Amino acid sequence: MNRKSLKLTELLIPFSIFLALYSLTLCGVSTVAHDSIYYLNQIDSKSYFHFPYHPLFHSHHLLYNLSARLWLLFCRGVNINFAADLIIAWFNAIWGALALSVFYLILRTRLQAKPLAALLGTACCAFSFAFWFYSVSVEVYAPPLFWSLLLLYVLSADRFRSKDYYLIGLLHGLSIVYHQVNVLFGLVIISALLLDSRPLNLRSLLKYFACLIPTVAIPYLLVIFKMNQFAAWEDAWYWLTRFSHYPGFWQPLAFSTLLKAQTGFGRALIEGYFILGVPYLKTLMNKKYIDGFLWDEAFLVRNLSPATAWTLLLLALIFFLTLFIGIRYYSGNLRKVKENHSRLAVLTGVWLAVYSLFFFFWVPNNIEFWISQSVCCWLLFLILIFSGERGKTPPILFILPLLLLVINYGGNIRFIQNDNNDLYYSKISALSKELQTGDLVVVGPKLTAIPEQSWTSEALKAYLFRYTQADAIDLVELFRAAQPEHHKHNFSHLIKSIDNALKNGRRVFIYAEVMTTDRRTASYLTVHPFLLQQLRQIYQDRARKIDVGGETLYLLEPV
Repeated sequence: MNRKSLKLTELLIPFSIFLALYSLTLCGVSTVAHDSIYYLNQIDSKSYFHFPYHPLFHSHHLLYNLSARLWLLFCRGVNINFAADLIIAWFNAIWGALALSVFYLILRTRLQAKPLAALLGTACCAFSFAFWFYSVSVEVYAPPLFWSLLLLYVLSADRFRSKDYYLIGLLHGLSIVYHQVNVLFGLVIISALLLDSRPLNLRSLLKYFACLIPTVAIPYLLVIFKMNQFAAWEDAWYWLTRFSHYPGFWQPLAFSTLLKAQTGFGRALIEGYFILGVPYLKTLMNKKYIDGFLWDEAFLVRNLSPATAWTLLLLALIFFLTLFIGIRYYSGNLRKVKENHSRLAVLTGVWLAVYSLFFFFWVPNNIEFWISQSVCCWLLFLILIFSGERGKTPPILFILPLLLLVINYGGNIRFIQNDNNDLYYSKISALSKELQTGDLVVVGPKLTAIPEQSWTSEALKAYLFRYTQADAIDLVELFRAAQPEHHKHNFSHLIKSIDNALKNGRRVFIYAEVMTTDRRTASYLTVHPFLLQQLRQIYQDRARKIDVGGETLYLLEPV
């Protein structure tokens, strides 16, 4: 049932509240969202990662970079001169607030929730870590989530007209061109068609495809033929599906799959950065993730006191216990759900099941792939609540968002607002003062048992590109991504690049990890230690060891 009408002006209330919150908590740390620095470089520079693909058009989220760049240019055109990362994060904050407005709209019109109850229910979603964080950082997930929620709102209407499938095709197409994974939402649309009529209404299906296909095909074809200009269809197909070609992303079904999925989903509700503030747990996690991606997170919360960390951990346990009790308590409303809100519940359940099944096999512990599922779970939980509650606002809707706000802000969000908590920025800030235009920096991965002292060279190179005028060579890009038979050729390219820089009067800075024969680093690069030893032998007589901001580098100066 969804007979309640809603004035558009009412939606300004949730939109304004959550946009204000997100605008005040914009992310200033690019490394925690691990692709953020790369997106920032692509959006704010025409040259970064230009070869072999156009930097503004990523095959898996085709229009995001372009949209963010147009927003950046617009803001600069009206003299909004904040740092580019904050302007782009604000772009996502607007999309996040719009998505929450649609979430609120669903609660008010489809579930007949009272305004305060709907606002508190929306706050549960808004204060969940993944939704909050990816609405305030330079990432790609807020815009497609808005289109998906708008699709769900349209599909969940009681009275449905066949011509509405023109709009559904358009909305689905927009969700796909903002993130390719939303092809999966087509199964939700098929489910809606089956709820309307069995067998499928072919006329409605044709109307849906009549808008979907051109909305998706035209932008992709323009990019393939005009922007990237591929020589063969095989190249275009590889670009279109390139992540699926990386075996490391696919996970075989195993008992650990469920544990990884639980980790990813749990982090979408409450991120555990603050756990690294508990000494024992930090040591335990360092042992498990020594070659993983906890380095920047550990640096982020390095000043969090153990007492605060323990308090936040206790509050997190209280949150999950309260949520579990709430689910048990309101499960008695299942019959009323079937009577009053079965369509919305079924479509939300299909959305949850389809996306969860896919991400059981695709990097299941990655928080960003569980944002949609967390939204679906909140919606299903609220359907349970509002199917039985009338009039007064359930107390649990005051408790859960308050706990989320305290935990996720106190243990996570407040730290990402300060760029002093950015591990990689701290690593290059001192060096950036030494570098001159055209200088060359050779970076390699640093792997230690102490997270604050480790880094990946890919990210370090991206930061050097962003914040200095120097050139950089990344050994991971040079060796690890190459076939072993190409290593000698790539090593020759490295030597030639160093010699050319020196010949042209430029200095060369080489991180100590590159100039050593450390077998662990060589193993990580999949390169024979002999090559690194050879590099040291070539330049050791000319190289001067220097200390820059606590890091050891070797400096080569032109003669």
